[in-house]
This record gives sequence, C-alpha cells and structure tokens, in this order.
Amino acid sequence: MAAIGVANGAMGSDIGIVETTSGKVRGTSDGGVRIFKGIPYGEPTGGAARFLPPKPYRARSAVIDAANYGPGCPQLGARGATGGEDCLVLNIWAPATDAAKRPVMVYLHGGGFRTGSGSGASSDGTHLARTEDVVVVSLNHRIGPLGYLYLGDILGGDYAVGNAGNLDLILALQWVRDNIAAFGGDPGCVTIYGVSGGGKKISHLLAMPAAKGLFHRAIVMSGALSTAIERPAATAYTERLLAKLGLDHSRARELLTMPAAPILEAVAALSKAGQDPEGGYGGGGGPQPLVDGVTLLQHPGAAVAAGASGAIPVMIGSTLDEPIAGYQGPEGLKQLEAMSAAEVHARLADGPFVKLGDRTDTILAHYRKVWPDLSPGALMVRVETAGSWRYLSNKLADAKASAKAAPTFVYVMTYAGGTTDGPRGAGHATDVPLVMGNYANLTEMSRTPWFADSPHVAEMSRIMGRTWASFARHGKPDNALLPRWPAYTAKKRETMLLDVKAHVVDNPFHDREAMGAA
Repeated sequence: MAAIGVANGAMGSDIGIVETTSGKVRGTSDGGVRIFKGIPYGEPTGGAARFLPPKPYRARSAVIDAANYGPGCPQLGARGATGGEDCLVLNIWAPATDAAKRPVMVYLHGGGFRTGSGSGASSDGTHLARTEDVVVVSLNHRIGPLGYLYLGDILGGDYAVGNAGNLDLILALQWVRDNIAAFGGDPGCVTIYGVSGGGKKISHLLAMPAAKGLFHRAIVMSGALSTAIERPAATAYTERLLAKLGLDHSRARELLTMPAAPILEAVAALSKAGQDPEGGYGGGGGPQPLVDGVTLLQHPGAAVAAGASGAIPVMIGSTLDEPIAGYQGPEGLKQLEAMSAAEVHARLADGPFVKLGDRTDTILAHYRKVWPDLSPGALMVRVETAGSWRYLSNKLADAKASAKAAPTFVYVMTYAGGTTDGPRGAGHATDVPLVMGNYANLTEMSRTPWFADSPHVAEMSRIMGRTWASFARHGKPDNALLPRWPAYTAKKRETMLLDVKAHVVDNPFHDREAMGAA
C-alpha cells in the first residue's frame, strides 16, 4: 500500500508499538497525545475489488509506520484526479499511555458523498484529545462513484449489495470496536460525529442494520437526513454513466479495469449537465446511497421514525448562516450586501438551496419580522438556511423524537466570528474547527481563516469542544459552560442557541410556521 511504510526506528518522538488486528503500528506524539495516522482498516479497493463491499485488512509482518496520513479516495480537484484506491485508512489521537477507558469520538468528513477526506487541518484531533481527555478518530472511505455507483441490476451477483462507501464506514467502526482499547478508548462508548456530508452519512448509519451496536451516540452537524435513491434511479444513472464513457451493459465490466480518472470525469460531466440521480437531498452530486434492500432497507428518516437506532442519543444542529461560507473575502461579502430585494426574491423563488415559488413573499415577510435589520442579501442567507439545512435538521429531530427511545438534543450555532474584514456570519462547517480547537487553521469547507481576530473565539471553542465531549461521555451535552439543555420534543421544539452566551429557546424562528410541517 502506497502510504503504509515500515517503521525503521529512525522516527522522532517514537512512542512504541501497539498491537492491532491490522498488525503492529508505531506512531508519534505531540504534547502528551499519541498520534497514529494512516492505519489501514481495509484491503485496497481497486481492480476486482472496485464497487464491492470492503474486506478487513490482512496484517502483514512489517511494523506499520503510522506517522503520515494515508491517501484519500480518488476525486477530482483543481489539478485533476488525486488520491488512491488503497484509501481505507484511519487516524487516531489518544491522550497519555495508560489503559483508561476514554470516550471515543469518530469524525466523518464532509464533502457530500463525493469529495473530502479525514485528513483536513481542521479535523486534526490533537487539541480535542488533549483538552477533553477523549480518543479521537478520523478516517477515509470510498466516495463518489467508487463508493456509491450501483451495478447490481447490470452485473448482478456480488454487486447486488450497494452502498460500498457506507459499508467502509461500518468496517472502520468494527475496527474501532476491536482495537480502540489498545489506544485507551472505550469500545462501549463510541460517538460518531460529522459535518455536512458527514452528517448525512450518520443519518444512513442510524438506519443501517449492520451498524447496530458499533456506536452509542451520534452528532449530526449541518447535514441531516439525506434520503436514499431507489434502485431503478440508481441503475438509470449507471446507464447514463456507461453511455458517457462509451460503454453499454455488455462492456460494464470495463469499469473495473479502467483508471479511476475517466470515471470521475464522466460523473462531473453528468453533474454539470444536470443528470445526477434524483433525490438524495443534495448529497453533493453524482452517485448516492440507495435503498438496495440488503444494506439499507428503507429511507433513513422512515427508519429512524420507526425506531432504528432508537436507543442512541442524538444531537442535531446547524449554523445560523449556512451558505454565507460561499461568500469568501471582502469582495464576496460586498457582493452579498449589494444584492437587491428583487435579486433576492428571484433566487429564493427558484434557487440552488430553496425553491419557494409563490410562497416567497409570505416566507420573506415572516423572516423579515424575525430579523428586521438585515440587508436583503443577509436575510436571504437566513431564509436559505431555514429552508434547507435547518429544515432537514428539524425533520430528523422530529423523526428521532417520535421514536421516544432516547433523547434528542437540537442546536443552532449563532456565533458569527469575524475577520479583519468584519463579521462573517455563522457559516457552513465553521463549527468543526471550533469543536476540534483548530480555529486558527483553514476550515475544510470554506478555505478561509474564518475566525481570524474573532472576539472570544478561544472561549467559544472551549464551549464547543466541552459540549461535544460531554455528549460523547454521558449521552447528554450538559456541562458547566452551558445553561441546562433540555431534550427536544416535537411539542416545544427546545433548541440551544450556541454562542458565547448560549441559551435555550423554544421553537426559535418559528420555522414550521413559515416553511410548513417538517
């Protein structure tokens, strides 16, 4: 495997060898935190293994040098295709060297179902592990066509099992169950948390039978309740992809042997042409998880409402100004502030995040009463958030609460931060670097130093990290840095507004009254 070296004793900060089911691994340390990067949990997934369920990594005789991140799944970037198909790797940050059974927090990266990796600067677990005495795990898995292209109706046999990318996540969680005690973690106290596409993946794991028992709490951040697509839609998409590549059913097996780059380019071309699968609630374009009747039996929302993962406490939330992260730098903010009321109306009526149609005037009037002093552009951002990210968070919260088997906690992060250019807003995925304590680094989603010169940012990060770790430790987010946080009910819709001075509000913003029943 390209990124898995052999430890030769020449590394600095050698912390000794840990025995795992993947073999012996040797990591490094940083200020009392043991760090292990690029540990393989699954065999390479290229060639004959492409599109199939993953297989556990077979231990080799060499000691794995776990000093560097492993490859991400192949994906298109500014310089073409990057990554490799030996991407089933994970990273661990563990405090001290004792055998304490600490809470385990497994981070699932964003990027829809199409891009991203668990190796971003803002997802480094060193600070969170050190300050909150938890074991942090991040991982890479198959995404895009390599993770979610469905060939069951074309190739049959082993390919009847879909959702390979989600099965990778389950395999990683099995690895954590079997090995995390050797790193000081408690395999009986595992929390999965993720932003954007990571939150959508958690929605699916809550509904997948094979994930049962592998995690015990879940935190869904700005990515609730992606639906799945049905088999006919998944097969129709695969046929469009084959045609784009100049193939048909009789030549479909050529997908197993061709380089990944042409497949990725064909997916991008279909997305640009508006030929993505229907459904999925915006999974980032391209192939999506599907109800295959094997790994996923029904749509996640329906499964959760029916009691799937009912005993698992869940924390669900979003930020106040989700799409403002797309307006980067002073010029982007100026563009947003310069939008006219007519431009805002047209975008909200039939835009990329919401399509309000003939309800646009009524909904705008509702939120204008909530935020009377905002410019048209800033108000547009709040309405898009309410009608997309928060709408889906509300749906998942209602589904989870209706099962009445474990508590649900709902939040909206309102902390806006700021830069030398002025206030930025509480943008998409800006909660990740606050939770992880990496707010001085680039955020994964916005590529902007969002919190430069932000007042009280260290205090806000402490609140976020403590709250996430408290939930991981106890199944409740209550801690000394927050007021009491009641569990969510569909009747009162209790919601924590997370800020330096956090407080609970029942039914904030009255979204259902504006947008309709979730």
